[in-house]
Amino acid sequence: MNGQVSTQADVYSYGVLLLELFTGRRPTDDVFKDGLTLQKHVEGAFTEGAQVTGIADPSLFSDGEEEGEDNSDLVVGRHASERMTRCLESVLMVGLCCAKELPRERITIKDAVNRIETIKRLLLTTKIQSVQTTTLTFPQHKRVIGASSSPCDTALHGRVVPKQEHKQRLKRLDAIVSHPATAYRFRRDMTSYRITLRVAASESLVLSVAMELPRVLFISQYLLLCLNSLLLLCHSATVDQPSGSETDRTALLAVRAAITDDPRGIMNSWNNTLQFCQWPGVACDDPNHRERVTTLALESRSLRGVVSPSIGNLTYLGYLRLSNNNFYGGIPPEISRLARLKDFNLSYNSLSGTIPVSLSLCTNLLGIDFTGNLISGNIPARLGFLLKLLVLNLGLLDLSYNSLSGDIPPLLGRVVPLQYLVLNNNNLTGSLPNSLGNLASLIYLDLSSNSLSGSIPPSITNLSSLQVLDLSSNNLEGRIPEEIGRLTSLEFFKVSVNGLSGNVPPSLYNISSLQTLRMAYNQMSGTLAPDIGDTLSNLRLLDMASNRFVGQIPLSVANATLLRHIDLSRNNFSGRIPANLGNLPYLMQLSLGRNRLDARDALDWEFVSSLANCSLLKELRLAMNNLSGALPASVANLSTQLSTITLGRNQISGSFPSGIKNLVNLVTLAMNENLFTGSIPDFLGELADLGSLVLYGNKFSGNIPASLGNLTALNELILFDNYLEGSIPVSLGKCQGLNTLDLAGNHLSGSIPMEVFSIESLSNYLDLSSNYLNGTLPTEVGRLRNTPFLSVSDNRLSGEIPTSLGDCQVLQFLNLSNNFFQGSIPTSLSNLKGLEKLDLSSNDLSGSFPDFLAGLPFLKLLNLSFNDLDGEVPVDKIFSNSSQFSVVGNHKLCGGISSLHLPACSTHTSKKNRALILKVTLPIVVLILLFALFITCFYARKHKKHSLPDELTSDAPTKLSYLELMKATDDFSAENLIGVGSYGSVYRGVLDDGKTLVAIKVLNLVQRGAFKAFVAECEALGNIRHRNLLKILTTCASVDLRGNEFRAIVFDYIPNGSLESWLHPDTDQKLYSKRLGLLQRLDIAIHVAAALDYLHDHCETPIIHCDLKPSNVLLDGNMTARVGDFGLARHLSNATNRYLSSSSAIKGSIGYMAPGKPTKKKLFSKVCSLLMHLLGTYKRKWF
Repeated sequence: MNGQVSTQADVYSYGVLLLELFTGRRPTDDVFKDGLTLQKHVEGAFTEGAQVTGIADPSLFSDGEEEGEDNSDLVVGRHASERMTRCLESVLMVGLCCAKELPRERITIKDAVNRIETIKRLLLTTKIQSVQTTTLTFPQHKRVIGASSSPCDTALHGRVVPKQEHKQRLKRLDAIVSHPATAYRFRRDMTSYRITLRVAASESLVLSVAMELPRVLFISQYLLLCLNSLLLLCHSATVDQPSGSETDRTALLAVRAAITDDPRGIMNSWNNTLQFCQWPGVACDDPNHRERVTTLALESRSLRGVVSPSIGNLTYLGYLRLSNNNFYGGIPPEISRLARLKDFNLSYNSLSGTIPVSLSLCTNLLGIDFTGNLISGNIPARLGFLLKLLVLNLGLLDLSYNSLSGDIPPLLGRVVPLQYLVLNNNNLTGSLPNSLGNLASLIYLDLSSNSLSGSIPPSITNLSSLQVLDLSSNNLEGRIPEEIGRLTSLEFFKVSVNGLSGNVPPSLYNISSLQTLRMAYNQMSGTLAPDIGDTLSNLRLLDMASNRFVGQIPLSVANATLLRHIDLSRNNFSGRIPANLGNLPYLMQLSLGRNRLDARDALDWEFVSSLANCSLLKELRLAMNNLSGALPASVANLSTQLSTITLGRNQISGSFPSGIKNLVNLVTLAMNENLFTGSIPDFLGELADLGSLVLYGNKFSGNIPASLGNLTALNELILFDNYLEGSIPVSLGKCQGLNTLDLAGNHLSGSIPMEVFSIESLSNYLDLSSNYLNGTLPTEVGRLRNTPFLSVSDNRLSGEIPTSLGDCQVLQFLNLSNNFFQGSIPTSLSNLKGLEKLDLSSNDLSGSFPDFLAGLPFLKLLNLSFNDLDGEVPVDKIFSNSSQFSVVGNHKLCGGISSLHLPACSTHTSKKNRALILKVTLPIVVLILLFALFITCFYARKHKKHSLPDELTSDAPTKLSYLELMKATDDFSAENLIGVGSYGSVYRGVLDDGKTLVAIKVLNLVQRGAFKAFVAECEALGNIRHRNLLKILTTCASVDLRGNEFRAIVFDYIPNGSLESWLHPDTDQKLYSKRLGLLQRLDIAIHVAAALDYLHDHCETPIIHCDLKPSNVLLDGNMTARVGDFGLARHLSNATNRYLSSSSAIKGSIGYMAPGKPTKKKLFSKVCSLLMHLLGTYKRKWF
C-alpha cells in the first residue's frame, strides 16, 4: 500500500485544526515537547477535576462588543457558563476523534459535520439537554463518564459532575458574586440603572437551586451577597490594594516595556534613579494627588511599539499624547478606564484596528485626534455621548483598503460643544446628517475625500461659528443651499470634485470673510457676479475650474487685491482677459486655459503688460483659447520667478518671442499648435532649469539649436510637425534626463547620431519618423533598454536591421517601415516578448519568412508587406487571423491561410536528390529518435507533462495575459503583496473594469515542485463549485517581459485573510483587533468540514486536500470559511481504500500531517525521529 493516499489524512488534519481553533495553540508551539502533543494537552483537560476552559483560547472569554459579536448570553464576567463549557468539551472531543493516530479509529468527515452542527444547535437553545454519557479512555489517565462502545460517541455529551465537584462549584458561585471584581461590575450596573443577575452554572446546579430554595429566600440571599460584595470592595480598596502611586509606577513601566525601539534613549531615565513623576514625558500636576500621573506626553520621540493596555491603570490621567511616533497595533479598550481623560492624541502613527466603542465612557474628553493612522471600521455612534467634546479629528492620510467606513453617526449632533470635526480621507458613505446643524459651536468641519452622497443639508447653514467647511472629493449633488450666506464667519469653502449644479447662490458673495473659494470639477453654471472682487475682498484663492460658467471674467476680480491663485480654466468664459489683473500684487498663479477668451489686437494683449506688475507670478496658463496675433514684447517684463508658460492651441503668430530669454527660471514652456515661424533661438540653451520644451505643430524652420544639449534638466523635447532641417545635434546625447524625444515630421537629414541612443532614460518614446535621415541604424540602438516606443519610419535608412534590437526588451511598438533596410529579419527580435506592434513594411528585406515571430505572445499587429521574403507562411497564432498581419507584395511566399490567396508550397524533389537526402538524414534521424526516446523514458517517471488540466482549457473563463495581471497589481508591487508561500506569492489586484478585486497567485517556477503544485491546484479546483471552497476565476500561462515562463492562478479576493491571521495575529495587529467569538469558530469548523465532505464524497473523483491548516482557510466578508491552496491535492481512485494511508504519499505541513506507517529502514527511521524531535512538533510514535 506504499504511496497510497486516503481521505482519513484530511480527517486527521481537520482534527488538529479544530483543536487549534478552540485552544488557540499551534501543534508546533514550543510548549509541545518531551512527548506532549496538542492532542494529549487537550486530553489532559478531561482528567478528574480539570477544567476544559483552562486550555481554551482566552479570547473566547472576552467581551465581544467591539468585535461585532455578542456573547453576552454565553459569558458571565470572565467565567465560562456551563453551556459554553459543555460546547467546548463536545467540540474538543470531536477534534480528538478526528485526530486519532490510527486511521480506522477516526470518525468520517460527514460525522464531524453532523456533530458540530448539533453542538451549535444545542448551544443556541435555552439549555443543553441531558444525553447518555459514556466512558472515555486516554493513554496514562482514565476518566469515567459513562458507558459506551466507542470513545468518540461522547463528543456531544456532557460529563457527570461528581458530588465533590458539585460542592466546589457552589463555593465558586459564592466567590464569583462576592469577589471585588464582581462587586465592581454590580456597582457599575447600579450606576447605569441596570441590575443584572447572570449566573451560569451547570443544568443540575440551576435545577437544584430552583428546587431547594424558595423564591423569597433566593432573592434575600442575593441581596446579602451584593451587600457583602460592596463591603469587600471597600475593604480591598483600603487594605488589599497597592497604593495609587505604586499602581501608576507599575503602569508606566509596562508602557516602557511595550516600546521596542527608542532611538533617542528617552526611556532610559525611566528607572529607580528618579521618582516617576520626574520621568521625561510624565507629569503629576493634580494638587490633591501629587503622586498620581496626570499627563503622559511622548509626542515626536521616534518611539516604536504598541500602546500598552496598562495605560488604563493611570486613572488620574487627563492628557495622553503619543502623536508623531511609530506606534502600531490597536487602540487598547482599557483606555475607557480613564474617566478623567480630557485630551487623547494618537495622531500620525501606524495604529490599526477599530475605534473602541468603550471610548464613549471617557465622558470628560475634550479632544480626540487619530489623524494619520490606519484605523478602519465604523465611527462608533456612542461617541455622541461625549457631551464635552470640543475636537474630533479622525482624519487619516492614507488608508488604502482599510479606511473608516459606514455613515456619519447622527448622534454626533448631540455633542453641542464640538468645535473641530475632521473625518477627511476615509471611505464614509451615506448622506450628511441633518443633526450636524445642531453643532452650534463648530468652527472646523472637514469631510473631504470620502464617498458621501446626497445634497448639502440646509441645516449646515445654522453653523454660524463655522470658519472652515470642506466637503470636496465626495459624490454630493444638487444645489448649494441658498442660505449659505448665513455662515458669516466662513473663511474656507471647498466643495470641489462633486456633482453640484446650478448657479452660485447670491448670498455666497456676501460672506466677506471668505479667503478660499473652491468649486472646481462640478457642474456649476451661470455667470460670476460682476462685483465678486468687491464683496469678497479678502479672497486669497479662487478656483472655479472645470464647470460650465459663461460670460466675461468680471473686472472686479482685480479689486480682491489679496488674491494669490486664480483658476478659471475649463469653462466657457469669453471676451477679453481683464487688463487690470496687474493690480493683484500677490498673484502667483493665473490659469485661464480651455475657455473662449479672445485676443486679436494690441489692445486685447494689454493684460500681458499689466501682468508685469505681478512680481510673484509663477504660473501663466492660457492654452486652448482664441488668442491670435503676435505675442507682445512686454512678455520680457514678466516676473523672473515665472516657471510655467502654456500658450498651446491658439492662433498666435510671429517669430519666437525674444523676451523669453529674460525668464531665467522657466521650467515648462509650451507653445505648441500655433502659427509661430522663424528659427528656434539659441538662447533657450541658457535656461538652465528648463525641463519641458513643447513647440510641435508650428512653422519653425532652420536647425535644431545645438545649445539645447546644455539643458541637463530637460526631460521632454517635442518638436514634431515643423520645418526643421539639418542634422540631429550630437549634443542632445548630453541630455541624459530625457524621457521623451520627438523630432518626427520635419526635414531633418544626415545620419542618426549614436549619441541619441545612449540616452538610456528614454522611458516614454523616441520618434524620428518622417524625415530624410540616411545611413544605417546604429547598433547602439540596443542600449534603449527602457524605451517602449521606437519609430524611424519614412526615412532613407539602409543596411541590415541591427541584431542588437533584441536587447530592447521593453519595446512594445517598433516601426522601421518605408526605408531601404536589406538582408534578413534578425531572429533576435524573438526576444522582444512584450512587442505588440511591428511594422517592417516597404523595405528590401529578403530571406526566409520569420515564422519565429509567431512566438511573440502579445503581438497584435504585424506588417511585413512589400519586401522580398520567401518561404512558407505559418497558419497558427497571429498568422491565423488575416486582420492582424499583412504580407502583401512578397511574391515568393506560399502557404498560409486561404484568405491570403498565396500559392501552395511545392513538395517536388527529384529521385536522385531524394535518395541522397535519405542516405544522409535517415541515420541521423534514427539516432535522434532513439536518444529522444531514452530521455523521455528517463524523465517520464519524475515529471508530468507541463500542460494545464482539461478542466481549465475547455470551458474556463477568458484567460488573462501577463500584461493584464501586471497592470492589475501595479507591476506586482510590494504594496499589493498579500503573502508568500512555498511555491509562490499572492498579490491583490484590480482588473481593468476597476471593480473586480481578485487575488493572484504567482508561481515561483524556480522552486522545485511549483509546477506540479500549479497543475494540482488547477485539477482540484477546475470543475468543483462549493460555497466553502476557494473559487478559481481563471489562469495565466504565459511569459513575462523578459521571456521567462510565467504561471498564475486568479481567485476571488477574500478580504478577511486567513484563519491563521485571526488565531495568531502579528504583533502589529494586536489581539483585540482580530478576535473570533465562539459562534464564529463553530461556523468556521462547520464550513471547513462541509468543504472536506464535498471533496471526499460529492466529487466525481474524490479529492484529498493533503495540506489542511489555518493558513489555507480563508474568511470572506461574511466570515464564511473558504478552503484553498490545493497545491498538494490528490485525486483518489474509486478502488482506493479510504482507511489506508501513507506519509510517503502525502506531503503536508508539520503538525497537521497524519502519522505514517512504520518503515523497515532503521537508519531512515532514526534520522527522521531525530529531526522530528529537534523540530518539537510531532509528539507521537514517528515512522
